[in-house]
Amino acid sequence: MNAPLNEAGKAQAKSFFEYYHHIPFDHLYYSALVRTKETLAPFLSLPLPATEDARIDEINWGHYEGRPPSEDTVRHYEKTVGKWRRGETHTKPEGGESLDELWHRVNDFMNDLHARQDINTALICSHGRTIKTMLCYLTGTPLSRMDHFPHKNTSLYIFEAGEPTAQCSVDHLIAGGVSYL
Repeated sequence: MNAPLNEAGKAQAKSFFEYYHHIPFDHLYYSALVRTKETLAPFLSLPLPATEDARIDEINWGHYEGRPPSEDTVRHYEKTVGKWRRGETHTKPEGGESLDELWHRVNDFMNDLHARQDINTALICSHGRTIKTMLCYLTGTPLSRMDHFPHKNTSLYIFEAGEPTAQCSVDHLIAGGVSYL
């Protein structure tokens, strides 16, 4: 769903920038969805190289994309995610994308990023399932276990080269007094 940030998202983005603007990022990457551009807007005004990349867009939920929660959408979501957790990562929502398809997009993006010798510290702004897929890539975790990684909107995941772990931080939201879910 290509929706803009709501007021909570705008407050989270402001807090994120205020807390992390001092970090010398070599490059900014963001998905083609409008809310990532809005989240990174203050960073994008800095003289930093930045790349929009659709390979890190959120997973496509197909027929259920952007629909308000209902008994039908919740049942479909739970059924699909249940299959993924059982290792049936080829399963896709009607008209949507499977975890395997998302993996191929993310794998391609991450391989390109790793090939960049000029980037030591990148800021990547993406979406829940896509970030969890990156975590699977970086830690060697099977896609069926991606939900073991915590996720909060506008959280920061810190990866150190050569380390098989990632740290999830919401310190910037706490320091800014901003709510997060």
